[in-house]
Amino acid sequence: MANSASDAGNSEKDIRIKLIESGMISQMLTLPSNMFTSVTLPATLWFFDKAKIKKDEILFIDARNIFTQIDRAHRKFSDEQIRNLGIITRLYEGKTEEFEALLADYRAKLADAPELSDDEDIMPKSYWQSNIDWLTERFPEGKYRDVVGLCKATTIGKIYDDKGNVVGYEDDSIGDQDFSLNPGRYVGVAIEDDGLTQEEFKERMMAYYTTLSSLTKKHTVWKLKLQPIYRSYANEPNKEKTYLVQNNLADILMFIEISVIVGGLTWGSGILWEFESGLDVLERIGLFYGFYQILTYIILSNLNDIKADNFLR
Repeated sequence: MANSASDAGNSEKDIRIKLIESGMISQMLTLPSNMFTSVTLPATLWFFDKAKIKKDEILFIDARNIFTQIDRAHRKFSDEQIRNLGIITRLYEGKTEEFEALLADYRAKLADAPELSDDEDIMPKSYWQSNIDWLTERFPEGKYRDVVGLCKATTIGKIYDDKGNVVGYEDDSIGDQDFSLNPGRYVGVAIEDDGLTQEEFKERMMAYYTTLSSLTKKHTVWKLKLQPIYRSYANEPNKEKTYLVQNNLADILMFIEISVIVGGLTWGSGILWEFESGLDVLERIGLFYGFYQILTYIILSNLNDIKADNFLR
């Protein structure tokens, strides 16, 4: 189903709550975007199991970053990616022997694989080693565990009073998340290891902030320098020449302002994109639409100021 069904409100939310509380939903898996030829938005797979043991618990898997790129507009799962995602469910069910069997199969193929290969059907050793590493890094003990950015088992989290009435929900539970079934809300975001400590990361972010502040100050300085030039040309007797010069200077000033504004907002947008948490494509589009609405407002405000002041005469 479309990702929107995982968070939809009104009657769809009521149906979702009934499905969750009935214990029928066993697993939710978010797919990457561009997995279908006619639809670019990501979808979510819903898994139902009436016989599941943990009725109040759902396994969430976020596979948005797991795919094989076919071309610029299309993606797919490789056979090994499907097996790797499938083994998460097996580990969750306690079938650790299947995990060991999968690793043994990969190791056997690693031993027989060539160092390099130009044939798409014959994978080199590095390919099989990467699959082994992917599994062992996330599940080092061969048992299921929650992995940030990949999977999390979450309960409804009801809290009862002495009379057995529901009085609330546990933090970060399904109930606490308004019965959303969007895996991104639960698994979190895995930040790639860049070798930075927390202090080094703070220093880097402060450096970005300092640079942006410096650009803003430079913009203000140039604006103040250009204002007297506007006024001096405004007093020239040749009105036609003055108007043309003022037009050019106004364009220069506007170009400087827009460049600083676009650079700053794009920079800020990039940071938010890098550190977003559980946002799907539509939510990201909404986030950036808000940024560029602000940009449009600032530009129009500047244009109105120039018109109203008659080029600062």
